[in-house]
Amino acid sequence: MKRSKAELVEELRFLREDNAAQRSAAATAFFTLVSARYERGSIILTSNKGFGEWGELLDDSVIASAVLDRLLHHSHVLNIRGESYRLREKRQAGLFPSHQQLNSTPEEAGDNHNHTDWQNR
Repeated sequence: MKRSKAELVEELRFLREDNAAQRSAAATAFFTLVSARYERGSIILTSNKGFGEWGELLDDSVIASAVLDRLLHHSHVLNIRGESYRLREKRQAGLFPSHQQLNSTPEEAGDNHNHTDWQNR
């Protein structure tokens, strides 16, 4: 089997399983991948979660610490802040509320229906 120069992990959604046993298995599999690549090959990873949230995300602070220790050693972290292009386009099309609407009461936003109604569109 040919070894790749870099592994790409786009978002950690696979760790958000409903079942605790599945979450634990996914976290262990992710740790295994990171450990196997550590100092042997690159990992490109995207996440919308800060490092401080990984204990909760992985449902295990010990595994999260071990994963982050390996990922951050010899790493380059690019922290991109701001709204995504996809979200911005949805806001402009009126399919998603503005920041002002999200942070206001329904009355302040001029919204006469359920405040979470936008999620069902």
